[in-house]
Amino acid sequence: MGSQSSWFEVKEVLDKVFLISEPYHLEWMNSYLLKTDPPVLIDTSMGIGDISLVVRRLLGKENLYNVLVINTHSHYDHIGGNHLFSNIAIHEDEKELLYAPQKQEIMEWIVDENNFTRPPPPEFDPKSFKIIPSHATQFLHGGDIIELDDRSLEIIHAPGHSPGSIGLFDDENKVFFSGDIIYEGPLYAHLEGSNVKTYYETMKKLRQNMLSKITKILPAHNKVPLVPMVIERMEKAFEQILNGTAEFNIENNIKRYSFKRFSILTK
Repeated sequence: MGSQSSWFEVKEVLDKVFLISEPYHLEWMNSYLLKTDPPVLIDTSMGIGDISLVVRRLLGKENLYNVLVINTHSHYDHIGGNHLFSNIAIHEDEKELLYAPQKQEIMEWIVDENNFTRPPPPEFDPKSFKIIPSHATQFLHGGDIIELDDRSLEIIHAPGHSPGSIGLFDDENKVFFSGDIIYEGPLYAHLEGSNVKTYYETMKKLRQNMLSKITKILPAHNKVPLVPMVIERMEKAFEQILNGTAEFNIENNIKRYSFKRFSILTK
């Protein structure tokens, strides 16, 4: 069996920014801890391992209670460790989804042993596993600024994957924490709450308003970091889907449009 410490991979990817990833599940979820004042944890993983133990090791026990969790959205793989923290911020459009029941098929998919490439921590019980509900203590909106001791984070409302999806722009370091808006792999635009046209509009706005400001993208899944030019490629891909020029395959009644290093799933 694995251990809590071996379940997560930890790497300092920028000054005082630590990637806390779960590469041993097919989700390959990436959370980010900013060792700022106050400390910020962007997303809390799936809940398979105890992410608070990693945060405590990096910050010290006395600072754990000051951590501000910022959820990029409310999907299960981003909120699994929320209940371990006291201060939680999320876009107002998804505040109620933090305590909504998770679908049984999602729980079954998470615990499916075929989705693990390393044994989970010994404390993990697939039979009793669930996403424990949490409640936001702060509601976010596009344009909000979160002031930290040595940097600020601008909230970028970026719907499409979900209504309340956000990214966070660190102007000091020219870094964009993209959540599930941008990453290499299948982009989900087929889920309840997803919208292909809205996703396209988000990519267009990111290209117009953010591309020239960003030097690195830190996504919530898979490879880290990404180059900013991926924004243009994704915008073009969504445009091709909307104008009917992109080719697709149908898998389980879902359309998959394949592009270089990413794909887009739609209904």
